[in-house]
Amino acid sequence: MPTNTYTYAFGGTPPGTGGSPGTTGIQGYGDRWQILFSGSWLNDEKWGLDLISTAGDYSVGSNNFFAQSITSLVLKFCTTFKNRVYLAAGGQFNFSDNGDPTGWEQQNPGAGFVTYLSYFGGIDTVNAISELQGRLVVIARRSVQLWTVDADPANFALVQEMDNIGSRAPLSAQNIGDFDVIILDDTGFRSLRTREVTLNAYVDDIGVSIDSLVQADLLSVSAATCCAIVEPTTKNYWAYLNGKIYVLSRYPSSKVSAWTLFLPTYEAYSTINAATANYVASLNSATVVTDSVYKWTPGAHEVSLVNGTETLTAAGYFKAQGTNITLNGTGATVSYTGVLQLVTVTTFIPTKFVVFNGQVYVLCNDRTLLLYGGSNNNTYDGCVATVVLPWLDDKQPALMKIAQGIDVALEGNWSLSVSPDPATNTPVAVWTVPSPTGSELSDSSFDLLRIGYSQKGTHFLVKLVTDPTWAQSATISELLFHYNRADRK
Repeated sequence: MPTNTYTYAFGGTPPGTGGSPGTTGIQGYGDRWQILFSGSWLNDEKWGLDLISTAGDYSVGSNNFFAQSITSLVLKFCTTFKNRVYLAAGGQFNFSDNGDPTGWEQQNPGAGFVTYLSYFGGIDTVNAISELQGRLVVIARRSVQLWTVDADPANFALVQEMDNIGSRAPLSAQNIGDFDVIILDDTGFRSLRTREVTLNAYVDDIGVSIDSLVQADLLSVSAATCCAIVEPTTKNYWAYLNGKIYVLSRYPSSKVSAWTLFLPTYEAYSTINAATANYVASLNSATVVTDSVYKWTPGAHEVSLVNGTETLTAAGYFKAQGTNITLNGTGATVSYTGVLQLVTVTTFIPTKFVVFNGQVYVLCNDRTLLLYGGSNNNTYDGCVATVVLPWLDDKQPALMKIAQGIDVALEGNWSLSVSPDPATNTPVAVWTVPSPTGSELSDSSFDLLRIGYSQKGTHFLVKLVTDPTWAQSATISELLFHYNRADRK
């Protein structure tokens, strides 16, 4: 629709019936009016009205959202800060009235907008808004500005501007407490951090260790597809990008700063029926697929499940050792009351993370809503955890070493593999927790004698992987690699 200016009159005829465009179709009474628009309405069209009267002038609609023209506004981000709602809107950022998220018009005294000015001109647009030490952080494409805000928009003030740092990913911006804002820059994940004395912000290369991975991802997908959240239990920063969730574990007091990769998957279940509805001589069976993972939940009439050489007497996961399992019941002719399910690992694509009631919800691209941790925020599935340590040389890379063994403190069903050859980089399995209980006191190797390993090399790589049938938490606390000196190069 074109932009037009009309004088509205009482008692006009509606458009399309011979009347002039823009006249009111129904007489207005009091503060309620009906205004009709003519022409074809387009999906991206917006409207605004400037009302001039003897009682005062008002602006309604989208007029207060544009610094230049109606077509310039592109809303990319919305957040709250100090009793206002803020919007990232192209070449400006808008804010609502104090305490009124619906008040955006010119007659709302606390509402307004600030035109974003920087050295980068028209190519610099506002993509996200955050906060840092009580200041508003406005994140544009190639620069970041820090503003102090006030109930009176006239008292807004630009405090600091940082150039050559910015983001194309609006949903990557997340606060870590009140001292860090993490964003996805063109070079990787970066932290906007305040100095303790001056409170001025500076850029910290917190993601430099994974820059090569992130930059490769940005060649494959748009940065705008990145979405992030701070997990409320661990306070870890999560960011989804190109099929991976990058997780930052940062605990300054413990001097821990490490990145982990999560694969966005969840377990889907399909029920497998028993051979018969009732037990025959206390026995029943079910057909399974070898090496597939299943979840079994016994009912009132189930005693155990036999899977090859493995016997389950309680709910749990198992990997089928053959094509048949045996179910043992409490007696003959009783009904089968257990639930056997085939586990299928399903990949999802996050488009938005949200924290609600202390838990992380994720909206997927297929409109599926997933809940991390289950309804009790403490539910685990058979997701495989993989820990790969860097090549270990004990700060003596030229020294040939003869391995003597390994000690490890852990809990859960882990398998340990080692490689002494950086050229082939093929870890060989050397140990699996014999009878995992989920307790570090019994699963660690210290009380089971040292893990035997006697290969020779200058560098050693250690890899630990959980079993897909272990649906509990799994942790690693300590790993000791024992060796003797050999010849020198």
